Amino acid sequence: MLLVGQVPATELANKYGTPLYVYDAAIIRRQIDRVKRAFANLPFRPFYAMKANGSLAILELIRKQGFGCDCVSPGEIFIARRAGFTAEQIWFTCSNVSDDDLLAIGDPRIVINVNSLSEIDRILALDLKNPIALRVNPDVGAGHHVDVVTGGGGVKFGIDLAEIRDARVMVEDSGRKVVGLHAHIGSGIDAIEPLIESARRLLELSGDFANLRWLNFGGGISVPYRPDEAQFPIDEYGAELTRVADRLLRARDLTAILEPGRYVVAESGALLS
Repeated sequence: MLLVGQVPATELANKYGTPLYVYDAAIIRRQIDRVKRAFANLPFRPFYAMKANGSLAILELIRKQGFGCDCVSPGEIFIARRAGFTAEQIWFTCSNVSDDDLLAIGDPRIVINVNSLSEIDRILALDLKNPIALRVNPDVGAGHHVDVVTGGGGVKFGIDLAEIRDARVMVEDSGRKVVGLHAHIGSGIDAIEPLIESARRLLELSGDFANLRWLNFGGGISVPYRPDEAQFPIDEYGAELTRVADRLLRARDLTAILEPGRYVVAESGALLS
């Protein structure tokens, strides 16, 4: 008998009808606890990559566990606010957004995580007062398929290392401050080495920024979809990231952000039909 959260799947299907998505909150809490435990020795704040699942009930559960929310559209911001996330708990990561999208952010306390120099130009032209973070392409990429690799050569995501100084100058010359650096190098990453190398490059870059508050090391860690697939070694990742980053983060009063998405929710769900 298939059980979801100790409830027979047939009972759920009979009560609510099908097709029906169901989620086990205990599994989501288990994954959240794994994230918190792995990075507990860092000055650390977890965020949830909302693109993984935007259900209001799931968002409310994750928020109550102390997570912030990474959004990639005004619609996601709207849903995150409905789920109870405050403006200070939201990052908006740009990717080919329009001026209307930028204006729809609304609250000037939401961090805008910019993806290109042209986006900085548009934010300045629109006179948005939001805190600005820079999404960096650290020239490192990884993922379970070439189509989901978002770092390294030939990808459209993030500001290239050669342009980071120009991005900083553009922001600072406008009287604003760069408050965060971010790198997200892919999805379905099953090894810690590329994640640590990306983190090292963010740490190296951070010395050129006087007003940073956050270093966002991204997400993309894998989940097992088949019985023969292993769990991502999150405790090993946390220990190595702590070894590499903790001293600098504390010396500069910076907070590390990790933003898992599928890692938090993927193993919790089932579709009943």
